Amino acid sequence: MSEQVCTQIVDLNKKPEPKPQTTALVVTPPTPIEQPEVKVNETMPILDKPEKVNTIADAYFITTDPVLLKNLFETIHALVDEITFQFESDRLLIRAMDPSRVALLDYCIVKEHFEEWEVSKPGYATFNIEEVLKVVFSAIKKDTRVKVAVNSKEAKMVFTLSDSRTRTREFPLLCTDEVPEMPPKPLIQFDAQFTVASKQWQDDLKDMAKTSDHVKINVEPEGVTVEAEGDLVKSENKYKRGCDILLDIQVQQSAHAKFSLSYLATGFNFFEPKLCDVAVIDMKTDFPIRATLRTPFGDLYHYLAPRIET
Repeated sequence: MSEQVCTQIVDLNKKPEPKPQTTALVVTPPTPIEQPEVKVNETMPILDKPEKVNTIADAYFITTDPVLLKNLFETIHALVDEITFQFESDRLLIRAMDPSRVALLDYCIVKEHFEEWEVSKPGYATFNIEEVLKVVFSAIKKDTRVKVAVNSKEAKMVFTLSDSRTRTREFPLLCTDEVPEMPPKPLIQFDAQFTVASKQWQDDLKDMAKTSDHVKINVEPEGVTVEAEGDLVKSENKYKRGCDILLDIQVQQSAHAKFSLSYLATGFNFFEPKLCDVAVIDMKTDFPIRATLRTPFGDLYHYLAPRIET
């Protein structure tokens, strides 16, 4: 390559130097810009504020199983004080995480699980669930028909209880002009799954809490082992495939992790036997555990982060 045409790549984008001009520059003075007259008492115009969007739903559902609905509300309240119901055309979505971001519940209840269901406007309803439990469900009967209605114009949730008489309880809604933030759903490829009888399994975990505040769950192809170790006592429960508590087990790879008993058994009932007779548990080593509660409302999911010791 000739030296006359050889150059650096970085120089290719440079513009050629302008040739010197031999003529004199003629400078034209700029035209003065007319300044607008300023009025001393004139105020700035007020800009229109964007209209707030009402995100509250217009919907209602009716159930003839008030005890089941009460148990559902109690399970939610064990995790949070305020909850958001998301009403879609054919389902009710509930997802919440505790303040320490350790446990999460993920519920999807399709309309077929209610006696009546109507959504004229999809949206949200955020309310104080503690107040609802105290006022609505304190003296509810098994034969009570419960209607839960959400009104977007008045920003309220109304509970109508019908049995030998009709009672109405109204509650103000929260977060009426913004879309509530929903926690993300964990995406985990689990390695092991086993099915337990909820009440017996929950009772055994509560008994483990007498030894320690946490347990280690080990899942092997032949069965499940639960261990708890305190300062003075070490406890161990073994469940073999086919026993009356361990109903089924499927293991692609062995899994183990430690979990807080305050979430598994004593505070938040992770395998809530009031909602289900059977729970399906999925695990992966040192990943969150998932419990699928087989309830009359369909499958409801609970997640709990493991306890990692360093």
